[in-house]
Formats: sequence, structure tokens, C-alpha cells
Amino acid sequence: MLHKFESAVAREFITSALGLIGRSNETVVRDNFTAHLPRIFPGSPSPWWVGYHVTGAERNLQFARGGDVVSGFVDNLVGLTVIEYEKNLSDRSLLIHGMEQVGEYCAGLINKGGDRGRIIGVLSDTLRWRAYRISSVTKPDGAVCGRDHIKLEEIDSLNRRR
Repeated sequence: MLHKFESAVAREFITSALGLIGRSNETVVRDNFTAHLPRIFPGSPSPWWVGYHVTGAERNLQFARGGDVVSGFVDNLVGLTVIEYEKNLSDRSLLIHGMEQVGEYCAGLINKGGDRGRIIGVLSDTLRWRAYRISSVTKPDGAVCGRDHIKLEEIDSLNRRR
């Protein structure tokens, strides 16, 4: 089913995101996107993933880190897609931190029984997007999976430049 796409609202979002990225915290950047998303794809019903994006915020997943089992909250979980937001992916330290989190949350989905072939990790600042798949898992049998047990491979990216 094709859904209506409101390009004027999308342009409005891009303008506001350009003003926020690098100047605001991650929550403000993410909330700006979430607020615009239902207006970019209006109608009834809206695409299923729009609703999941809004209601799948801050989901708890468990994974291994440094020999311990820890919990973390993925920014958004849409089916088997983890979406982690950072306030500015042009900042290398935030990019690295975000990648570590994407790895942890993908491992967390494996721990919940998710099919590794269907798990996707996404890292974004809402204008730059990077998508990853799990290319290998080296977790010992019976162990809790962590980011050190998986290898992520970038499968696509989208970069909106200023």
C-alpha cells in the first residue's frame, strides 16, 4: 500500500533538524523527528512503522558487557530494527559511541531470540542515517551475547548535508 507523503512537512522537518543538530541534546533531536513523522506520512492508516516508531521508544534489552549482563534502553525498536539516535553524527566520538550502542542492542535482540538474519541496526541524527546487518556472531553456546560477539556490516546510508 502506498502512503501519502507530505513533502512540505518533510522540508519543515529538515529545516528544524538543521537548526537542532549539534546545538541541542539527543532527546530534542529525536523528539523533533518523532513529532514530524506522523505529519510527513499522514492518513489512516498511516504506515505501520510510524506507529511503532512512536510507541517503541526506550525499550529495554539485555546484553553482555565486560563479562557482566547489563540492561540498556534502545531509543526506538520497530520490529527487529533497533534505532539509536545521537545528537550529531558528524562528531566522531558520538558516531563511535552510537555504533557501540547499536551493537549492544542488536546483541540484545539475539538474546531475546530474534533471527539474526532479520535484525537491523540503525544509527541516526535524523538527517544522517546508517543501517547495519549482523554479518557474524561468535558467541559461545549458552553465553549472553554482547557487542563483542557480533560483527556489524553497513548495508546502506543516507546523508543530508547542510
